[in-house]
Amino acid sequence: MFKPNLYFIPLNYDELYDLLEKYPDNSRIIGGGTTIYELAHKGLLSDINVLIDLKNLNLINIMEVNSSLKIETSVTFNQMENNSIITSSHSYSSISDSLKQIHPIQVKNVATIGGTICASIPFYDLPVSLVSSNSKIIISSRNGERSVPIDEFFIDYFFTSLQPGEFVRELLIPNLSNSAGAFEKFALTGNDWALINASVQIQLDENKCIKYVRIALGGGIGNKIIRAINVENSLINQIPNLNLINKSSKLIFDDVNPIDDVRASSNYRKKLYPVIIKKVILKSLNRLGVNLN
Repeated sequence: MFKPNLYFIPLNYDELYDLLEKYPDNSRIIGGGTTIYELAHKGLLSDINVLIDLKNLNLINIMEVNSSLKIETSVTFNQMENNSIITSSHSYSSISDSLKQIHPIQVKNVATIGGTICASIPFYDLPVSLVSSNSKIIISSRNGERSVPIDEFFIDYFFTSLQPGEFVRELLIPNLSNSAGAFEKFALTGNDWALINASVQIQLDENKCIKYVRIALGGGIGNKIIRAINVENSLINQIPNLNLINKSSKLIFDDVNPIDDVRASSNYRKKLYPVIIKKVILKSLNRLGVNLN
């Protein structure tokens, strides 16, 4: 059983940085504790004996800053799902979609955005929508802060680009005008991790031409979330129609090499990806007033 020797709740940033410097190799920052619980239950935290809880740093705010949405690291899924800024804007609709797919409610009440990002688990739903939204991660340390594109943050299962002494303080999500997102998930049960999932962000110009698109894929995609670059390139500067979307969705075969596991074969997942990609593209376009169904 996982039994950490020390549990700290720093009251300010200086205390946090002191702890990160004192225990660089055998500590973990804890948000809501849901991922820590899962990993401990599977025996994957045998080298960790120090937990550092951020709850007293009051990093629980969601606010608009210039042309972005700032979400601080300790914001829970439930806060996000019920936030009026997120729910009222199609620009953040992929995030709303992904939050609706997360169960049960007990997890939503405690799981945090910082925790789900730092877990670096491609089966999770919210990080996929954050990748399609082109989020930036603000990382803080005693030496200052740096901004990292979310694509570059994920390295491998459970590994990120965080350096010793650093922690994720907040995320910035761009608010693109005349854009909409969408997220979809395919799983064996409502509470299961995704066999596959996909998220898209599309921006149209004044002529209803696709000006910008980002498509992110997760689930059993491999060791980290990826982009569907070939699909994106085929859609840019095109006026959307069903024939275009059908052809573009099938280009995903050039981008993916899914895993085999006990829940699904690589071949099965590969056949599902064009279906789910088409679905999120049509859903996003529908939100922009382009109904192709």
